Amino acid sequence: MDSLWRQLIVFLLSFLMPLTLINSISAQSDFLHARLGSETYQNNSLYQKNLDTLLSSLASNVNKYGFYTTSVGQTSDDTINAVMLCRGDVKPDICRSCVNDTAVKIKQFCPNLKAAMGGYDQCMLRYRSPYNITKDMERPSVYAYNDDYNVTSPDRYNEVLKELLGRLRSQAAKGGSDLKFATGSQQGPDNQNIYGMAQCAPDLSEKQCNDCVDEAIDELPVCCNNRIGGRVLKVVCNIQYETNFQFYNQTRSLS
Repeated sequence: MDSLWRQLIVFLLSFLMPLTLINSISAQSDFLHARLGSETYQNNSLYQKNLDTLLSSLASNVNKYGFYTTSVGQTSDDTINAVMLCRGDVKPDICRSCVNDTAVKIKQFCPNLKAAMGGYDQCMLRYRSPYNITKDMERPSVYAYNDDYNVTSPDRYNEVLKELLGRLRSQAAKGGSDLKFATGSQQGPDNQNIYGMAQCAPDLSEKQCNDCVDEAIDELPVCCNNRIGGRVLKVVCNIQYETNFQFYNQTRSLS
């Protein structure tokens, strides 16, 4: 991620109590990560062998749109489902490089976890068993924000930002089964240009994508209120915005 990112927060949703827990995590090498559960596997177990096999195969199988989903295992105890998603404007070679690095780092940052998510600005990996889109939409979010300074005219800024991200949400949701991704910009107050991005895993339906991005937008005040840049990364969708900085590639190569 850009060097402006300083702090990451994991937003943990409790399924047993109506409480929201917010924990800080360090941004070592700008690697984002979060636990998707508390279950662990034993070293040298079949689960570990399957996970190693799965992680080693990801980069070579990601398609030209930066998406790949796979499953390894035979029984409910050792089966692992993984989804790899690169940002829609990232070139294939950069995507594969990001995937390779993520496959290594996620085991370092989430040792022995049966379910985790991790990645960088260009790509994100999630793995767990079993794979369920509906449950994944309810899973934790990872937040990142730019803490250099706050926006001017925050009320108007937030109004324009929400309008921009809402428009990008609709555009991304209408994407096909290969890519659900949208970028754009809008003039904010005090001559501030706001650049935004919305993306969903392409295996989501249009409604699921809209719902997921809506939840991400609703979480912006938790992490990024009045910040000049921020990102909400959910398991199956994510949004990002920056002020006066076009962080995405205007033209995207799919070759």
